[in-house]
Amino acid sequence: MARELVYAPIRSKRSESACICARGFRRPSGAEKTYAPGNSCESASRSLRDIVAELADELATMPGKVCAALSLVRLKRGPLAWVTLLLVVAVPTSAAPKYPLKASVNHRYLVDQNGTPVFLFGDSSAQTFFSNLSVADGTSVMADRASYGFNALWAHVIIGDNQLYGRSNLSTYDGIVPFTGTLSGGQYDLNKPNSAYFSRIDSMVNAAAAQNMVVFLDVLENYSEMSIFEANGNSVVYAYGQYLGNRYKSFPNIVWMAGNDFQSWTNGTDNSLAQSVMQGILSVDSNHLMTSELNYFISGSSDDTLLGPLCSIDAAYTYYPTYGEVLAQYNAGTTTPVIMEEGFYENNNYGTPPNSLNALGFRKQAYWTALWGGLGGFFHGNQSELPLTTPISGWQSSLNTTTATQMKYFASFINSSNWWLLAPDQTHALVTAGYGTATGVETGGGQGSGRIDTDNFVTTSFASDGSFSLSYLPVNTTLMVAMSKFAGSVTARWFDPTNNTYAAISGSPFANSGTHTFVSPGNNSAGDPDWVLVLQTNGSTSSQPAPPTGLKTIVN
Repeated sequence: MARELVYAPIRSKRSESACICARGFRRPSGAEKTYAPGNSCESASRSLRDIVAELADELATMPGKVCAALSLVRLKRGPLAWVTLLLVVAVPTSAAPKYPLKASVNHRYLVDQNGTPVFLFGDSSAQTFFSNLSVADGTSVMADRASYGFNALWAHVIIGDNQLYGRSNLSTYDGIVPFTGTLSGGQYDLNKPNSAYFSRIDSMVNAAAAQNMVVFLDVLENYSEMSIFEANGNSVVYAYGQYLGNRYKSFPNIVWMAGNDFQSWTNGTDNSLAQSVMQGILSVDSNHLMTSELNYFISGSSDDTLLGPLCSIDAAYTYYPTYGEVLAQYNAGTTTPVIMEEGFYENNNYGTPPNSLNALGFRKQAYWTALWGGLGGFFHGNQSELPLTTPISGWQSSLNTTTATQMKYFASFINSSNWWLLAPDQTHALVTAGYGTATGVETGGGQGSGRIDTDNFVTTSFASDGSFSLSYLPVNTTLMVAMSKFAGSVTARWFDPTNNTYAAISGSPFANSGTHTFVSPGNNSAGDPDWVLVLQTNGSTSSQPAPPTGLKTIVN
């Protein structure tokens, strides 16, 4: 996209020092940048052109999305004449998605109602959101999460007193119960929903909409609700699904979800009850997508032949290297967008190797997902968020971690490319050597293989138009790339996922012929070995934001 640099001298009698300042210009460090040209007329004039060009170049190569930059220029043109210009750098920003989401034409990713691709970066640890927070505190939490790039969250419609910090009567923190009647055995009667309880959820979903966030409404929290479903039976559960579907079908920013650690989905009775609530919802709501969560330690929505056909998003759930289950869902018989819904959480110990992950491990989970078929999105969690208490106390500060910042970089990096064109290089036709060994696979019985902390597999995705590729290297290695696969000469860069910066590769651009080896550059800014190799054909904007369309001149 061509740049336009427009500036025109206008006389003014102000006496100011010559300078150009980028105000409101969000650099990776968050700092403003000030440029001071020379003192003489001619040197100032020459410097202005250099400075504006530098500013435009910097904006064009910055990762992520930039809102706007204001540059104030005052140049001396004679003893009494001064020039005042206000340069507005108009950098394109994405409009808010028009929900509800739907599958793309090829069913590989999600789009809004305008057909604009949407990559979900979700918070999987907001599960007690409806029951444990006031609307005001919920809004505050969402604003915090949105500041880290999150655009989705997972919350249970009903939750009890289990590991997820609810209450035995399934009430909200201030005592509102979800149902007004019980069965003879003491379980809640699903035929008697409490409108006050669901009105609270209404308000929270609307508050999420104001933050442009999608809420994954989970209608079956297995620890709390399975026994209630069993006591009510299929027909009542189906009617309850219809109630939920009718109530929320006009809320644009939701995705339906069923299950949480659904270990008993292989039990025919329990699985049919899950089917009943899902079918009840879908019988009255055709506006929204639906997914499920099955069992730990590894599973995916398509594994369940009863519930899988009801899912319009396939969700991977794994504590093994994420690329394995993500690719399994990507290659499942029915093509649907794939998300990674749950894996290791920050601030949690799992008791099995690895017991926990460091920041590198969390980056692996995310980049492996996005670059091996998970074009629907990625959900990240933090154990410290699960209690979610009103009034907000110290737990919120524990969310603002180094890993959270690096996950924000991840979301920004993915969204800086035409990621919807990507497909995993499963046959290694592009990256032909140096990609390591894939150990993360499902072995059966809810078990898998491989360890996130030691796995060295490089995931690569390649754009369908041959314009760019992205390879995530979790370790230092040398990749051999078939350059002839690209549509033109190739600019090569390294992206550091720990500080959101790029580094040019010597010798770039490279011809799109033969093969070329790329040696990872050692440790990144955090002292870890992981990098992303960005290969982009010249003239493409596929791996960076589009440059500004122009600098408009406003004269005062």
